Amino acid sequence: DSVLHEGNEGDPYTTSEKEFEGYDIIKIPENKEGTITANKEEVQIVVTNISTGTDLIIPITKTIINPDNKTYDYSFKITEMEGSIDSLVEKSNGFSDTAVIEDVTNTKVLSEAFRLEYSRPLYDNTETVHYYKIEEIIGSDTKTKYDNSNYIIKVIVTNTDSSFNAKVTNIYKNGIDITEIDSNGNV
Repeated sequence: DSVLHEGNEGDPYTTSEKEFEGYDIIKIPENKEGTITANKEEVQIVVTNISTGTDLIIPITKTIINPDNKTYDYSFKITEMEGSIDSLVEKSNGFSDTAVIEDVTNTKVLSEAFRLEYSRPLYDNTETVHYYKIEEIIGSDTKTKYDNSNYIIKVIVTNTDSSFNAKVTNIYKNGIDITEIDSNGNV
């Protein structure tokens, strides 16, 4: 939103910040106040969207071979990891949660199994990488075949002056990148 101040050369000028709902001022220029010159003086006040956070929803799909057509419940755990993809360890005081897919007979999707929440004030203007391990919790039923695979998801949180978001960029199964990207660039 532009405001034009008119006056004579040598007159003092002062600009003021406008308030825009949902935005905060992040940069006020040194020439906020000054003297009108023969040259066109431009004062640019930079604002940012003040979104305080973003969520990322991680779904879980369980597929079973089930000739008796009974229903089963399966539990999964997500744990935040740290390090590089080749040497991840559980993050001390990191995020951890469990989810249960109930009444599985063949294939069932728990579309909001895990909700990862990121708070904007904790991030500077960079990209930050997070890793999470997702695994099925092995139950006590010896007749049930559980998935012993180790899944790692890579999440990149991006914070810029104009946006704040989190996106899954890679999925690894037992150390192998199994990421599939759709036509919209989504994993």
